[in-house]
Amino acid sequence: MEYETVGRRKDGSIFPKVVYVSTIPLADGLGTLAVITDISERKGVEQKLKESEAKFRTFVEQSTDVIFTHDVNGILSFVSPAWERQVGIPPEEVVGRPYSQLIHPDDMEPCLEALSFMVATGQPASTPPFRIRHADGSWLWFQANGTFIALPGEAPQILGIAHNIDSDQRAQEALRQAHG
Repeated sequence: MEYETVGRRKDGSIFPKVVYVSTIPLADGLGTLAVITDISERKGVEQKLKESEAKFRTFVEQSTDVIFTHDVNGILSFVSPAWERQVGIPPEEVVGRPYSQLIHPDDMEPCLEALSFMVATGQPASTPPFRIRHADGSWLWFQANGTFIALPGEAPQILGIAHNIDSDQRAQEALRQAHG
């Protein structure tokens, strides 16, 4: 049997401990063996890990840029909440789909080139501006930076951040038309 509880040190301070209890054979019957281990350090590390995870979850959830991951074939495995705020489509509707279904056909080749570069070299890459279809049917301009991630025991992935540059692109187009 194993259970966690708290103990009191000689100085009166409280500490977390785990107690391991087992029955052992003795010459005149059965006895009990208990081993008590101070797990203060482990609990401290667990708490720091929880705090770190919460902090980074907040960063991802509050980012105005879209944070995403996809496999080397372009199948999305994660898109941050900014995706829905930017594009109007819930993340669960795009996770599991190839990103190529979301990008304007005229913009696919440069995006595929960036993906191929990252997979072939393991180096980060940036895409040129590309368009993604909004839920209302319009097209929004984005630019993405990505990096190849190969974690032990997991399939390689691309981790990326896509920044909405729609207003910049539209302003540049208006200037071109005004001076063109």
